[in-house]
Amino acid sequence: MFLAIAAPLLALCIAEVIVRVAGLAMPAGLVVVRPGEQPGTVSVHALGIQAETPRATPPFPARKNPGAYRIVFFGESAAAGFPYLPKSTPVRWLRLRIQKLLPQREVEVIDATISGINSDWIVAVAREMLAYEPDLFIVYPGNNEFLDPYVERRANSNRVALREFIRRSAFVRMLHDWSKSSAIDAQFSPPLYPAGIDDAPLGETRDRVLDAFADNMDTLAREAQSAGVKVMFVRPAVALRGWSPRGSVFTRVLDSATKDRMRTLVNGGTVAMRDDDYVEAADQFTQAAAIDPNVALLVFRQAELAEKQGDAALAYSLYRRALDLDDRPNRVGLSVASRLQAVAERDGAYWFDSHEAFEKYSKDGIVGSDLVIDHCHLSVEGQYRLSTELLLKLSQIDLPVPMNDWKFDLDLSYTACLDELGIELVTALLPELQIGFAAVVAAMNEPNAEQRLEHLARARDRFDTVLRNIPNQARAMIGRGLVRAARGDVENALRDFDQAVAVEPGAVRELQESLARFGVFQTILDGAGLEVVDGKVTRRRGP
Repeated sequence: MFLAIAAPLLALCIAEVIVRVAGLAMPAGLVVVRPGEQPGTVSVHALGIQAETPRATPPFPARKNPGAYRIVFFGESAAAGFPYLPKSTPVRWLRLRIQKLLPQREVEVIDATISGINSDWIVAVAREMLAYEPDLFIVYPGNNEFLDPYVERRANSNRVALREFIRRSAFVRMLHDWSKSSAIDAQFSPPLYPAGIDDAPLGETRDRVLDAFADNMDTLAREAQSAGVKVMFVRPAVALRGWSPRGSVFTRVLDSATKDRMRTLVNGGTVAMRDDDYVEAADQFTQAAAIDPNVALLVFRQAELAEKQGDAALAYSLYRRALDLDDRPNRVGLSVASRLQAVAERDGAYWFDSHEAFEKYSKDGIVGSDLVIDHCHLSVEGQYRLSTELLLKLSQIDLPVPMNDWKFDLDLSYTACLDELGIELVTALLPELQIGFAAVVAAMNEPNAEQRLEHLARARDRFDTVLRNIPNQARAMIGRGLVRAARGDVENALRDFDQAVAVEPGAVRELQESLARFGVFQTILDGAGLEVVDGKVTRRRGP
């Protein structure tokens, strides 16, 4: 029995020693610094995350130039510029404009953002960056704390602790790398998540998520400032409209029949609102509010109705309330922002609410698709606006030079910056088209009428955004035509299709072929009694 137990343990010990001595395994931490492709550069890589987008910072110079001021920018995908990176990122905008505004001072802006991480990884990256002579940390966090993998980390702390204990073994890490398995045992939520009312609120886990987030940011601030590095925490800007709450839950104790009735009322009111029957929508929402007035999705729908009826002030207050009622937010609402602000005030760090700043750029104060392309990712113009606000904040707090030394008269316009960064307008708007067609596909595969209409409304919004900037963009016209045809507005759909063909004769056929594997193009045309003949969309002939 002794040999049966001791022999495998001895074999594992020998394997552990061999792997450690040979350096065959990655370090045990959440992140690791690796040399960059260019000599003298390094990059920080996130360990244990498997996903499509790169999980590493852009390479940066390992050594700071003598006399330079080094700013390091931290955050997740929104801070990284997704989906426009690497051409358009907040750091590229900051770097370009600082060179113009402070020609007398060398200021380096290092991009330490990594898509898909949460605050556990952010604090780990920040610790690594302390070795590279930073002067200021700018931290733009909070959008990912309630993604499913990270909620799982908080909800099952014993499982996470056991996994981290096992990961201290170099031999286990080597096997982990070979197998390409993930340190996170769950999938990320899809970007076009359905809107619904869930029966399972997070409860105590929500508090654990918020506490862990605050603890991580507190650790970052204290360790940075102990090393002589100043810290600025930034509340991210998010879309109030266009993207419904992800975690909408009942806030009252209700029986199953009452819950089903409320779901029916919210669904029915949404369908009526999409059909412009505002009286019926208001009636159904009122009945639902009598059951439970604090359901995030209901409040969000009430905000949409108020906006459609022209009451921007009421819509704004309801959108903000819906955001703060979201049980699983991937938009930074009050619960996350207040924790972050409290950390800044407690630790003597700088605080900046970029969402509040973004509201002044919206005609009605409701931040939406003009600056934020989805729930939290900034458009190219949104990244420009963020850099504007950060530069103003830096000048106000006399960093990296006193306010009087900033040369704002040398600043570049948005279009001039686009030219400097080599970003074409059509490139900047490409994600709008991608989200629009993704929403069309989601709509045509959605059996729930309310959710289908929400996807179509989102698609129409994206196509309209493109057409506001490029009026003759053929694919956006076709996308808008598909939305109209799916809604039964055949006359206007045909007008969109005809305009697209006039601009680009082969556009309908090319888009029909590219969407063929999803089946949605033909499904929408069949439902509307239309067909494609010689590259044009016409009414179907014959039976």
